[in-house]
Amino acid sequence: EYLRPASSAIREFAPFNTFYAEGHKLRVSQIDVGSRARPLLEQWRLCPQCHHAARVVDETAPLSGCPRCDSPRYLDQGQRRWMVHFRQAWSAMDLMEASTADDTEERDSESYTMAELIDFEPEDQRGGWLVENEELVFGYELFARIRLRELNLGPLGDRGDPLDLAGRAFAPRGFVVCRDCGKVQPRRPRPGSPQTEHAPYCRVRTSPRAREELETVFLHRELRSEAIRLVLPVSNHRFERLLPTASAALQLGLRRKLHGQVPHLRITTATEAVDGVQRHFLVIYDTVPGGTGTLAELVRGDPVQGCGLIEVMELALAHLRSCSCVEQEGVDGCYRCLFAYQAAHELPNLSRRTAVELLERLL
Repeated sequence: EYLRPASSAIREFAPFNTFYAEGHKLRVSQIDVGSRARPLLEQWRLCPQCHHAARVVDETAPLSGCPRCDSPRYLDQGQRRWMVHFRQAWSAMDLMEASTADDTEERDSESYTMAELIDFEPEDQRGGWLVENEELVFGYELFARIRLRELNLGPLGDRGDPLDLAGRAFAPRGFVVCRDCGKVQPRRPRPGSPQTEHAPYCRVRTSPRAREELETVFLHRELRSEAIRLVLPVSNHRFERLLPTASAALQLGLRRKLHGQVPHLRITTATEAVDGVQRHFLVIYDTVPGGTGTLAELVRGDPVQGCGLIEVMELALAHLRSCSCVEQEGVDGCYRCLFAYQAAHELPNLSRRTAVELLERLL
């Protein structure tokens, strides 16, 4: 048995991935789907416009649209998908095939299509501050508890049925599993091998009358913690470039404010319809279940007089203005300021000059 935090296990222990341990190279081939009496497969509705998702409990309950944003497409059949709360997986392999000297730096690793849903309940809001006029829209609010749902939609590059999720378009394949044993079906069956695979104890193999039932599922995990949601003066045509820059600037300010790395605080983006208008948010959330109180401390006090969140922005601005890359011609950021705090795939969207302009405008 091997344990990992849910945040990493949803990738490391996902089907088709390879796990290295104690001289063995193990490929995940089966997930826990429960039993017929207590199934873990659940059907969910996923909103195409906002971050709301809910398990289908009562088929007869009257719904006119999404409970959060009223989108009528929430009721579309394509927005209903099977999900598994991912907690356990297995690898069943031949011992010789699984043995490895483990002396190479090159390791097999699968990549996946991931999605983050951050759902806010209005009753969990614990105060906020907003300025909204013709020149500027900026504000923040603290939530004592948010629901972060991270979804693994299947191997990256595999395509399936179209799915709109929180304002983004996907075509995920998911994972095709047996409803009885949880055996994951191969993406591309080998020539001469069975078209479907099942565990030795699966009733499909033990009972000649058993009917094979396969289902396409997504994996998900859930975290409840505290968060700060910020609305920024970002137009729809600029948000893809500006939000990553704003996120990197806040990461820089948090490090300066808290005197070091803050791995338990993460920043993500969220887009949802507010009164029929698309608004783009940055969300700072605590990865520790329940929260550590750090975010509540940051928004304590009057922002005009100065609070922790405003100080984070001031510290980031001061560092960006004095960074050594300012004097380098043709350089718009470096690893001493923005680049060190953002994933590599966002580097083309990061701009020190844009971050300085935004922070100066807000402050």
